[in-house]
Amino acid sequence: MDIVEFYNKDEPLDSYMRLCSYVLSCSVEDRAKIKSQYDDGLGWECPSNIIPAKRESYSSETRTEAKYSSVERAEACLVGHWLFNGSYDFRDVLVGWSAIYNGLLVAGEEPREIFKRVGLVLGGEAGDEIIDFSNRKSSNLDMKAFGLRYVRDLDGEIVKIERAW
Repeated sequence: MDIVEFYNKDEPLDSYMRLCSYVLSCSVEDRAKIKSQYDDGLGWECPSNIIPAKRESYSSETRTEAKYSSVERAEACLVGHWLFNGSYDFRDVLVGWSAIYNGLLVAGEEPREIFKRVGLVLGGEAGDEIIDFSNRKSSNLDMKAFGLRYVRDLDGEIVKIERAW
């Protein structure tokens, strides 16, 4: 499997989502090949929000992202950590994971299960870090611990999570 088979410059988010879906379902050998070929310079686009958007508030940006479930978007973000392993400040990674974790809660999902499942599939150091994060006490996963806040629409519904500062 060649990674460029997944990439379409006109659909960077769809390309990334296809790649991540494959990474979570392929053999260990194919995963290693994908990781060795990954090039962020191609312009892949990682999902930006885990919380489902309300249909009437879709912008052109959220319309594409809304094709994917909250779980699919969260999995893709976690796969991103595996792909980029070591190239970001881990403190920023933890803040991002808190947003993913809490976004999954808002979406009515079980984030601990999702983090553990993805971590087990990915394995290695990145997989262990993902699992370790999900094993933290609930008080160490909440948004206040990471300086995050909910952004609500005019109806009071949570539409995204962002840094409080």
